Amino acid sequence: VLLVMLLLSGVSLRAETHYLDVGETLTLYLPESVTRLALKGCIWTSSRPDNVEILSQSTFSCKIKAQKTFTSNYPAIIHCEYYYYYDNNGYMYLRTGYVDYDIYVNEVLPTSISIKSSLSLDVGDGETLTPVIYPSNAVTTLTWSSSNNSVASVSSSGYVKALGSGTAQITVMTS
Repeated sequence: VLLVMLLLSGVSLRAETHYLDVGETLTLYLPESVTRLALKGCIWTSSRPDNVEILSQSTFSCKIKAQKTFTSNYPAIIHCEYYYYYDNNGYMYLRTGYVDYDIYVNEVLPTSISIKSSLSLDVGDGETLTPVIYPSNAVTTLTWSSSNNSVASVSSSGYVKALGSGTAQITVMTS
């Protein structure tokens, strides 16, 4: 009996497309047709690990988390590479198969923002205001302003400094 083993590139499958919000997790499972073929599970990788992170992986599944949005129209691809045997008239081939999952990360926009309703400072003192943004996974840029810059200034990070006597309204806006 003659047994010849060759490693060949094999089947590529585009499995599923998912849309996740920032912070959301999802477990991906290999299709049943692949789990019957695969020899020792698969190797999972992310084409955009900063945007869609692989948190954990097992033989036939992986758990991912949407970390941040990206501006490209192309998805993050979660790629699974596996090996299987293919018999061609007595010749055994070790082949590589691929399953790809397209993952898009939705931009979650803020629905509300709030800051401390009042603040009393002595001239020369300061305090950083911390905004509460809802939902907490919203993606936004904050813009701060003071209604009276001779009384109070505010930095781009929300640090308010009392510059003189009087009243000023501090406003924070989302992009």
